[in-house]
Amino acid sequence: MTAERPALTHEQALDLAPLYVLGVLEPAEADAVREHLATCAEDHAEFAELGSVAPVLLEDVDLVEPPDRLRTRILDAAAADLAARGGTPIPSASAASSVSAQPAPVAPVAPPAAAPPPVAFPDAAEREARRRAAEAPTRKSGLARMNDWVFRIAAVLSSFVPLVVALATESAGLAGSVGLVFAFTASTLCPVLLLGIWWRGLTARGAAAGVVAGGVLSTSAVLASLFLPLPAGLVGLLLYRPAIVTVPVAFLTMTVVSWLTRSEIPSDADDQLLRLHAPERLGLTHDRV
Repeated sequence: MTAERPALTHEQALDLAPLYVLGVLEPAEADAVREHLATCAEDHAEFAELGSVAPVLLEDVDLVEPPDRLRTRILDAAAADLAARGGTPIPSASAASSVSAQPAPVAPVAPPAAAPPPVAFPDAAEREARRRAAEAPTRKSGLARMNDWVFRIAAVLSSFVPLVVALATESAGLAGSVGLVFAFTASTLCPVLLLGIWWRGLTARGAAAGVVAGGVLSTSAVLASLFLPLPAGLVGLLLYRPAIVTVPVAFLTMTVVSWLTRSEIPSDADDQLLRLHAPERLGLTHDRV
């Protein structure tokens, strides 16, 4: 039983287009390209353009006769390879040139392989029909519909809760309010972004634990500074500007929990970071790393 051949993506098919129109692909690769062209709804104008250029090159480019020394090197290499394989030795080109030999009979030339059948490119109407079929809305599952309602409720609460807090507290000034918001953001999102981009050891549990720790501490400090009289001294300063404590706590929590759950690091973490940081001109896409 043969294994099922994986389907090509649109980008992979375009990468194989030059070799396909020249007919130099392996049979399995050529079949995969044909199947992709017959089922993919996207445009494949590159195949038609390259296919029209290949005959022109064959007609307009003059064939160059290789030099004699190249023929000698090829025949010598073939004789050495045949001798190494234990086959019947044949005289090398250098040895044959020193001996006057009768002209050898010309071996029959095998007929050229049949050209691959032309690809039936889908016309505009067929591509449009496939595009509409691909874009047709699918019915959401019960979990997806529940998530929609969760997001809607969260959006309403995210607007309603700050409004209630603003009405229930005295005006702290724009600068003070922005500082408290930045403290919460720096204690939750900042550690996730930095560690997620630059550290391959971050795990899902570590990120969640750090966000919870930084969020709880910063939210408690913000609420205390809004509803309670702040004491004088260092405690009052930390409650009014909690980021100096909550941000390091969030980083430390993410690091420790990720280290304890290091067995859950994704196996492709190195590849993901390489694609994230490597320059785009290197072409490190998903099918090349």
